[in-house]
Amino acid sequence: MNKEINKLSEKAYWDNVHKKRSIITRSFWKLPIIKNIAIWFHNRELYKICGKYFTKDMKTIFEIWCAPGNYLIKFHELFWLHPNGIEYSKDWVDILRENLEKNKIQWNIIHWDFFDKEFLEANKEKYDITYSLGFIEHFSNPKTAIENHFKITKKWGIVVIVIPNLYYINRYFTAKKILKIHNLNTMKLNVLKNEAKNYETLELKYFWWLFNIWQFSYENIIWENLRFFFFILQRIFIDPIFMVLYKLWINLSNKYTSPSIVMICRNNENQKNY
Repeated sequence: MNKEINKLSEKAYWDNVHKKRSIITRSFWKLPIIKNIAIWFHNRELYKICGKYFTKDMKTIFEIWCAPGNYLIKFHELFWLHPNGIEYSKDWVDILRENLEKNKIQWNIIHWDFFDKEFLEANKEKYDITYSLGFIEHFSNPKTAIENHFKITKKWGIVVIVIPNLYYINRYFTAKKILKIHNLNTMKLNVLKNEAKNYETLELKYFWWLFNIWQFSYENIIWENLRFFFFILQRIFIDPIFMVLYKLWINLSNKYTSPSIVMICRNNENQKNY
């Protein structure tokens, strides 16, 4: 493998993660009330941040590693963007398409390698918005992964990169084997900004206030059930309190407790040939 790309996680790990998610995903959307409640909590803050930069003339959005499709569905519902994405797992391409079809959304999901030169050439400067959620931190050198976001984004288009924040206190709530497959160095704002220094940075910050002890699953069934319990507890009872505080202009997001980082850039540089 190209050392510049060098992945920290293997396909087997993601196949196992997706296998667990598929059970939840396929049953999750069957009950409308559950769907609506979950979407309200489904990274509401991220959609609000993105809404500041998504304009009416933007028509297409592309997600890297887009399974199970929840974000593509929500971006379509909120901003009427046509969903596109790439997924390397054939099984998850099928699940993605099933989810989008259930929501009566026209889609364009590609089963391909995001680093394949043929893919990059075929999709050069094609999309208004390109984004990834928990992607670039799985590479020892994320530069190529970040640059590829911009290669498939139109000039003056928007690139959104979201990664977990495991560098500070959150690392103590995360299993060591999970930490090993994440490049913690990418979780520093100055490092992220430097990696995208050739582009206009519109937003770069920590968000969603609290620790995220439910962010990664556990093999031990007891710990997994506890994780799910705290997920429900935080979403129903704790997060609404912080949303009220946020409405009062009391933003408690910070590098120590916030579980996520978002970087939004404008693609206003001339791309080099690749």
